[in-house]
Order: sequence, then C-alpha cells, then structure tokens
Amino acid sequence: MKPVLIKIGGSLTVHEESLIKFCEAIAELHQNGMRIILVHGGGKDINANLKLLEEAPAFIDGLRVTDEKVLDMVEMTLSGHVNKKLVRLIQNYGVQSVGLSGCDAATILAEKKKTKVDLGFVGVPVDSNPGLIRLLLNADYIPIISPISADKFGQSYNINADEAASAIAVSLQVEKLLFVSDVPGVMKDGNVLPSLNKTKIQELIKNEVIVGGMIPKVNSCLTGLEKGIGEVHILGWNSKEQFMNHLTHGIINGTVIS
Repeated sequence: MKPVLIKIGGSLTVHEESLIKFCEAIAELHQNGMRIILVHGGGKDINANLKLLEEAPAFIDGLRVTDEKVLDMVEMTLSGHVNKKLVRLIQNYGVQSVGLSGCDAATILAEKKKTKVDLGFVGVPVDSNPGLIRLLLNADYIPIISPISADKFGQSYNINADEAASAIAVSLQVEKLLFVSDVPGVMKDGNVLPSLNKTKIQELIKNEVIVGGMIPKVNSCLTGLEKGIGEVHILGWNSKEQFMNHLTHGIINGTVIS
C-alpha cells in the first residue's frame, strides 16, 4: 500500500484541543493499516517566539523573510518544540513516531531560493532522499518531519512546509497528499472551490483571488501532480469524524486539485 502524506499547519498546530483530536485520528488510521507521513509547519508558534526577540514577522508572497537570527528561532521552534509535541501526542495513543527534519539523512536537499527580493535563509527543495522515511514506515513508525533542511555545504534553510511536503510526496510517490489547516480550501467570494486545475489556479493568482500563503500551497500541489502524486487535497480541520470520513470513506471536503 502506498503511503499518505499529510501536511498540517495554521492554527491546528497551536489549538491544543484540535491538535489532540488530530493526533488521535492519525493514530487510529495507522492502527487500521494506513501508512502515514506527517510534515508540519508552525508559523503561529514562530511568530509567538519571535516576539521574545522583539522581531516583527515579515513576509513576501507568503514566504517568511529569514535572517540569521530569525533562522535560529525558526529551527528551534519547528524542529524542537512543534516536532516533539506532535511526537508526544501521537505516542499517547500507543503508536510509535519519530521526529526528524529535512536535514536528517539528507531527506531534503535545499538551496537558496532565488527571488527578486532577498528573503535571507529561505530555501527551496532541489532533491529528496526518502530512504530514512521508508525505513521508518517499514518498521511501523510514523515519521514526523520539520521542513528545516540543509544544502550540500551544511547551511540550514527555512523551507516552506508546503514545498517540503510536496518534495517528499514526490520522492515517495504517495497515494494522496493532504494539506490540512484552519483554511477550509481555496476560497472565492466566501465559498470553497471544490475543484481546480492548473489553468484556473493561474487565473485566480493573476486576479488576486489566491494570495499570500495560499500561493506556495497551490503551486506545491501542481508540482506534485506533475511529478506523479496520485491526489492532492486542501482542507480545513473541523472534527475528527469529518477528517476520518474524508480519508476512509471518500466524503470529500475542501478543494481537490487535479
């Protein structure tokens, strides 16, 4: 059975009650035979910790501007606090999980992202080595992955978690890639768009319907589909039951991109 990769972000990573229910659902799906990989963001946690440094978050086209001081805080927050919280919560339900980052075993090889405006230590995935993830899956662990990655010289980079998830999903040729957050899907005029394709996405970006952090998310979806991922979904977290029905009974919520 091909694995399913689930990327979580938004307020789901800081809303304790929702996160506990999400981890309970992941444990049940695993116990019922689904092979799951988790990739996580943690932007709200990062913003809270940056306040301790008296740093104001800065974004360009949905990507965090990351100087050296911010990079240290991002790495500590994602690979430390958020990653290990997820490990602990899932293991509360009797399922073994292992926390790692894109740096471990060169799971993601990064390079500096080329942009018109210098974003600092913001990277982009250029390759993904799925060997360690396969070992963990075959040993019945759930891999939980922070998007912090390194280049061939060992320099750390902050990689957008959606882009990291897409790169890993492609390397493993997963059955499904799900982006789960507090956003119910791609929205237009207050309504969720149930389905999209490349042409429609480009039109919505041009017309500024898709903006901010949704831009790298949908672009990651398209990249994954072009490279062989089976299905890509963007959905919000409402309840454990709805999430389980989405994955096990095909009761689709959110936006399906094909």
